Amino acid sequence: MSKPKIRKRTLQEERRVFNEEWELQFYVVAVKDKMMCFLCNSVITTVKKYNANQHYATHKYHKYVALECEARKEALKKLKLQNQQQRQVFQSVSRQGTNITEATYRIAYILGKKGKSYSGAELVKDCTIEPVSCLDPDKVCKHKKLLLSRWTMIRATKSQ
Repeated sequence: MSKPKIRKRTLQEERRVFNEEWELQFYVVAVKDKMMCFLCNSVITTVKKYNANQHYATHKYHKYVALECEARKEALKKLKLQNQQQRQVFQSVSRQGTNITEATYRIAYILGKKGKSYSGAELVKDCTIEPVSCLDPDKVCKHKKLLLSRWTMIRATKSQ
């Protein structure tokens, strides 16, 4: 007779939840279904107190580990603020790149719709830079970042 197979439980079935006390205790924060260490910015994949504790033990010589009570809370607050500022910088850069790509796609669409050559896209770029330099000189660098070479236009229309 064969033994019945014992099915292993998955992480989703365990329904582990991040405990807010771990922030102050181990300098970790919940990020989606994982934890992130504020001291080294590494990600701890399994949300368990044991894993947070084991990772925290690797930082025994870090300057924030020896802090206690109010000093520890202030350090955590400072680390959270730094992390939030860093995320905002990355999000704004990401958003800016998305906007430039969308502008490139729109110009490629208009040129294709009118049956014009994609080599004319550089002319379009020059035609947008000149008025912007008169109206709002601070925004000229954004318009110069537009990727409007003929090959970029071809790739943009093929991907749609």
